[in-house]
Amino acid sequence: MYSILLNDKVLDFKYKKLGEAVSAFYVGDIYVGQVFKMRRYWSCVSAKPVYINGSNIYPVDGFKTRFHASEFMLKAGGFTNK
Repeated sequence: MYSILLNDKVLDFKYKKLGEAVSAFYVGDIYVGQVFKMRRYWSCVSAKPVYINGSNIYPVDGFKTRFHASEFMLKAGGFTNK
């Protein structure tokens, strides 16, 4: 199981299946976003918008695993700096 340290608390990764190819992603009880299983890759959409040059960067496609999509949302959303 994966986890992060946030505000001096260890929060585990949790996934709640919403449909055949989509899961909600949480760290502890904090909703982070959704991950989608496509044919050959994973996609993600964060609950927290991230803007670059005035444009929202989500959705992001092309992750090899669900973990990599989740990790990207955490980094882009400012949950972790690693």
